[in-house]
Amino acid sequence: MKAKFTILIFLLASVGLFAQNEVTIRDIQFVEADSLLFYGQNGAEPTPPLEGQTVTVQGVVMNQAYYGQNPDSARFTHHGAPAVWINDPDNREWGGIIVRDPEESPDFAILDSGFVIKVTGEVSSFFTTTQINITGFTAADVIGFQDRPEPVQLALDSLIVTANPLTPNYLAEKWEGVYVEFKDLIVVENNTLGNNSFTVADASGRQLVVYTTGDYFRNVFDQPLIGSSLRHLRGIIDNRTDSPSWFIINPLYDGDVVYGDVSPPNILDVLRDKPVVGFGEEVTITANVFDADGTGEVTSVTLHYSSDGTNYTEVAMNLINEVDSIWSAAIPSFNDSTFVSYYIMAEDADLASSASPSGAEESPFTYFVLNRPLAIAEVQYSPFGSGFSSYNNYEVTVSGIVTADTSDIEGDGNNIGPQVYMQDGNAPWSAIQIFGTEADQLQKGDQVTVTGIVNENFGLTRIGNLNQGASVTVNQSGVELPEPVALTTDVINGLSGDELPAEQYEGMLLSFKDVFVVN
Repeated sequence: MKAKFTILIFLLASVGLFAQNEVTIRDIQFVEADSLLFYGQNGAEPTPPLEGQTVTVQGVVMNQAYYGQNPDSARFTHHGAPAVWINDPDNREWGGIIVRDPEESPDFAILDSGFVIKVTGEVSSFFTTTQINITGFTAADVIGFQDRPEPVQLALDSLIVTANPLTPNYLAEKWEGVYVEFKDLIVVENNTLGNNSFTVADASGRQLVVYTTGDYFRNVFDQPLIGSSLRHLRGIIDNRTDSPSWFIINPLYDGDVVYGDVSPPNILDVLRDKPVVGFGEEVTITANVFDADGTGEVTSVTLHYSSDGTNYTEVAMNLINEVDSIWSAAIPSFNDSTFVSYYIMAEDADLASSASPSGAEESPFTYFVLNRPLAIAEVQYSPFGSGFSSYNNYEVTVSGIVTADTSDIEGDGNNIGPQVYMQDGNAPWSAIQIFGTEADQLQKGDQVTVTGIVNENFGLTRIGNLNQGASVTVNQSGVELPEPVALTTDVINGLSGDELPAEQYEGMLLSFKDVFVVN
């Protein structure tokens, strides 16, 4: 009897251990080198070894879950749920992972960097990022406190093999989720993946995208200017297959980005005095230009403009407000239907220069000169590949037919809300999303006139924003919809001169024939 009782105890303990499945972060993340190389060379990643399993894991928290450890404040990172990165201080390679709390447990809000936690949850993947979705988190899951681990010192050649062509080191997957540091970098591109992201490079030209899942860097941080030097850059390594560098880094705290000695002038709030420019009207351009670090006075600000693709004309901008550092210059009037491009250059006493937009001639500000009402096509037209409208952040009025209402696109009840689209004819660029409570009441087939602020929302151009929804007038109901534009899939998926032709069909009714499901 005693022997049977002992065996029963052993079996129950074994079952308990098996159910709990306590593992290390490395156990969750580790993938063999040959598998990483095979999948990486095919633009993908292997499935994490414990995908779908419920595990218990321990690590040191690297960031707050909420600002000020207060659930009524904003989440510290953008991961679709309260989340923290955890690291294993004793095994830095394969030693980091994101922990999400979809249940939004009240006790999860207390987490801050340096907390040691032991949590149970299911291993899953969000695109190429391995994550743990935990359940039933309580304060008892905090098992200790210690200093947050120092960043692992890396050089960009540990992530990127060659600069041209840019070839990632797929074996660097071992740094996913790990807090690292790079030194002596230069900012080479702004808004690489949207959301205030930017790209840095080392002296050999190897590049890395700095992304902004950290809320501070997405919504508070002033994006550095091209040409700015960074003394150090710290953050969590992640990857995205749509990133030019494959790998990305997510800084968390303001001290994770420290500037070096070179800082070009800041060019902010570039405005034109007329949102919609009429035939024969001169346009005044103003900008706030200043030297943020105080090391070099702004010595030159110039406006560069072009009409219909002609060579750019340069004119000096005048300082019209010394207190607020406002500079101004004018673009002359042009004939009807002229497409005007413009950008601003500034230089300081250290000969450091900057441009706005950062791409200058490659992605300038633009507007149409029109002797008629504005059409959707002019609002959407974006020939330089950025996807930004000529009227971004300006109020416009356009008309069209509602082609999709909230019964067609209901949203997911969470991150994606219901959507409404309008279209004016079948020509490219002729559709746009309209946003706001008035838009949500519209029915497919309504012919409407819409007034609102043009803005970009996750790369989608729309009229109306969260602060000011579109104002809508229904002119007629039951109007026949435009015929869908017949296309082939290569048009949507292909590149033409490094630009996506699909951009011109954003929001439009399309049709495809004789297609096959391939994935």
